[in-house]
Amino acid sequence: MLMVRTYLAPSAIEGLGVFAGESLERGRLVWSLNPLFDIFIRESEIETLPQHMQEFIDRYSWTHREIPGVVMLESDYGKFMNHSLTPNTDFRVFDKGFALTDIALGEEITCNYHECDPTFVGFFRKRKYERRCTKMAGRNPPSPLNDSFHSLFPLSSD
Repeated sequence: MLMVRTYLAPSAIEGLGVFAGESLERGRLVWSLNPLFDIFIRESEIETLPQHMQEFIDRYSWTHREIPGVVMLESDYGKFMNHSLTPNTDFRVFDKGFALTDIALGEEITCNYHECDPTFVGFFRKRKYERRCTKMAGRNPPSPLNDSFHSLFPLSSD
């Protein structure tokens, strides 16, 4: 889940990008894994979905590095974060992303997909359901996919 104010706009890198909606200082937490906004989906469940949804998940999900056979789909603008070999964020900690530099209001926020997926080779499908590391507003609607997430990863009652 993006932890800072952002907006979508055309990107010089590719399609749409995520842009800072406020000035961000170096070291600030930009993104944090949050099960309310980041949907965990088993790869076996994806195969039961219509083809257009499989393609959507393939494009906008990223492989969970710590849970084999699970991909994550964001529910905020993070899914539009573009790749850069000289990013302004650091995602080497699996569940967090920090600003590497000061990021000006209106500057595109980028990440290095290799930090989330060391096998990233570009925008070519290399394995089923694993294309790139990206980071999608609102709560997840009830669905069998979310129900399976909660059975795998129950929310605490705190």
